[in-house]
Amino acid sequence: MCVGPFYGADRKWLQLVEFVEHMRIFEVSMFFFTVFDMDAYSRLALDEYERQGIAETTVIQTEYEQLDWMFHLLQLHDCFHRSKYISRWVINADIDERFVMFQPETTLIQLLRSQDANVGELNFQARRIQKTENSPQKFTNLQDTIENLEALKFRNTTRTQIWESSKSIYRPEMVAVQTYHHTHLQYPGVIVKNVPRETAGFRHYRMTSVRNSIGNGWIYGDNFTITELDRELEKLLVHKVANMAEHIYGS
Repeated sequence: MCVGPFYGADRKWLQLVEFVEHMRIFEVSMFFFTVFDMDAYSRLALDEYERQGIAETTVIQTEYEQLDWMFHLLQLHDCFHRSKYISRWVINADIDERFVMFQPETTLIQLLRSQDANVGELNFQARRIQKTENSPQKFTNLQDTIENLEALKFRNTTRTQIWESSKSIYRPEMVAVQTYHHTHLQYPGVIVKNVPRETAGFRHYRMTSVRNSIGNGWIYGDNFTITELDRELEKLLVHKVANMAEHIYGS
């Protein structure tokens, strides 16, 4: 999994743990992280996943005083080339984006293995979810940690999935150029497929801040409904996050 870069002053420890544990449920076996800026408290979680052998981190040093989302391209291409020779399929997403299957009888691995040999990219629609508060600054106790999980706390969701913020899972050896949400150029003969919205998609927990709402009318109006994770997925996620958060921060 190629994970969007870390930057900014806000602590991401709980968001990071929830993201990793969520995606591990879908059998993601390796996470490539890129750090432009990260506080020491959140870095403890990243270090633990590296210690377990399921994460690699690239720290990018820069002469610039402030980084913004445009530096995302550095992360994209660094991870694209690092994963090219060890991963058959790569998911490209940020830690506020969570993959979900809507047909429990089919796993993500089964979906990928069912593709024809010339399929190089699968695109998935996303539903944005209003995140109205920042994550907690530190671990206090398990109850507080669980109550602040994004999957449990934020459920006000756009009514339909959209292609505007679609995400992709791709075969890196079939791709010539990668860009933010999907591959930009594939090698000759490679097919790109759109996965039906009733099969799978992404839940995008997006802050309803001024920065994110400029030019995006998605947070306004009545185009929302309450959605939540599948109950079994939710219970498993809570269990996994609680164990990992206490392991890293509870002692």
